[in-house]
Amino acid sequence: MKTIGEKFKSLRKQSTFNQQQIADFLHFDQSMISKIENDERTLSVNELERVANLCGYGLDYFTDEEKPEALKVSFRTKGISVEDMEGIARINRIALNLKEMNKLSKGVSYDSK
Repeated sequence: MKTIGEKFKSLRKQSTFNQQQIADFLHFDQSMISKIENDERTLSVNELERVANLCGYGLDYFTDEEKPEALKVSFRTKGISVEDMEGIARINRIALNLKEMNKLSKGVSYDSK
């Protein structure tokens, strides 16, 4: 079983963000990201969710044993601003919420009375 730090590092790398970009996004020092990835420091649930959303996942990326399916989003991380990252995270959160609502609505039947 992977630790939160290992999952965090894996997520960051697969999304092609460097430690400094994630640190800027979370308003941390870069050394804090290194400590998180080495399980020397932890993040709040809110901070974990922000990073997961930025990378196209929900919080379940960090809590589930199996890796959940990510949103299919493409963007260049080189030269990306913190404001751009904030926007991407918000849009991904909306898309993830819509995906979850669609899943929930498939099991609901509506009475036409």
